Amino acid sequence: MRVLIMNDLGTPTGGAELMTLAISEAMRQRGHETLTLTSDAGNHPDKFSDVRFFGSTSAFGTLLKVANPFAVRCLRQTLTSFKPDVVHVRMFMTQLSPLILRTLRDVPTLYHAVSHEVLCPTVNKILPDGTLCEHSPGLVCRNMRCLSLRAWGAAMIERNLLMRWKNKFDVVVANGTVLAEKLEAMGMPDIRVVNNGVQALPKRPPLSSPPTITFAGRLVLVKGIDILLKTFQSVQSVVEDAKLQIIGDGPLKSDLKKMAAELSLRNVSWLGQMKQQQVSEFCANSWIHAVPSRAETFGISATEAMMRGSAVVASRVGGLIDQVENGTTGFLCPVDDADAFASVMIPLLQDHERCEQMGAAARQRALDLFTIDRCAQKFEQIYQEMSMKSKNQRGNEL
Repeated sequence: MRVLIMNDLGTPTGGAELMTLAISEAMRQRGHETLTLTSDAGNHPDKFSDVRFFGSTSAFGTLLKVANPFAVRCLRQTLTSFKPDVVHVRMFMTQLSPLILRTLRDVPTLYHAVSHEVLCPTVNKILPDGTLCEHSPGLVCRNMRCLSLRAWGAAMIERNLLMRWKNKFDVVVANGTVLAEKLEAMGMPDIRVVNNGVQALPKRPPLSSPPTITFAGRLVLVKGIDILLKTFQSVQSVVEDAKLQIIGDGPLKSDLKKMAAELSLRNVSWLGQMKQQQVSEFCANSWIHAVPSRAETFGISATEAMMRGSAVVASRVGGLIDQVENGTTGFLCPVDDADAFASVMIPLLQDHERCEQMGAAARQRALDLFTIDRCAQKFEQIYQEMSMKSKNQRGNEL
């Protein structure tokens, strides 16, 4: 089967991009022919996509996200030359634009929702004050100062185009049950759930002192690192030798380091951005992997930590609710509640055996439910269903 996989960006950095690449490679291993199509936007010199069109992350990109003619032209050429049996659309609201949906009207097309992009113009579903947004897109986005006037106008046009053409998708796949419910509420068609998957990573060695908490992700407001720092202040008052390792980079790094200094935190390491192999090495002694996100459709770093054999303490939000089995593979805490995070982390860091038990249970859950092979198998079944339905429809028309 020939599968065209599309995503806004083709840089091997973000979770959505790396998952796009992983799905493509997994499908090839299962005997399918895949082609990836993305924009050329992004500063990373290495792009993984097979076909690229002009995109931009500058101010000009505000116009292109509404209607990108370069994406449409590239897509038309690719449909003609590659002749895919199925098109798998992942993130498309910042570079590809809703304009591509008209071009896909005669091809079986799946939308793989991996973020809040069709639910929120800023993607994060977070208000400027850091609280979770429960509003539908509209004038509220401007009134709450989430968008400038120009960005708001462009976002509303883009949303109108999306709502007009959303039924072009034959199947909509969400990466978590909470996101699926939100997509159903906005009227998306034929919704399924397929959790993200990761490679089966080697099990970490036995835990050793000092007790260590790890975090891996972008240093941005939605990831809740400020809550983790407040939590660690409480942790260190009891578990004096505890360590905190923060992996990742982002615009809030300097502010967060300043906050750590103001809280008089000790043993905090800011390790910057790393490749996956390096992350596994630095997280080898992770007693607890923290995911204090304010919003998260699915936490890849949580699954990777589970796969290594670490207990996960995460916010009770979005896809993390599907991932973490509360009390067995880790704990789920209220969003933005540093006291709640500390109340479960402190006893864990004082109980080596329980951390090992929870870590083992987390690894088994990841192997059972969250491998890339399981994910690819489910998509393969959906592809086959879509292709067969399309062939039957064409046969009935003859």
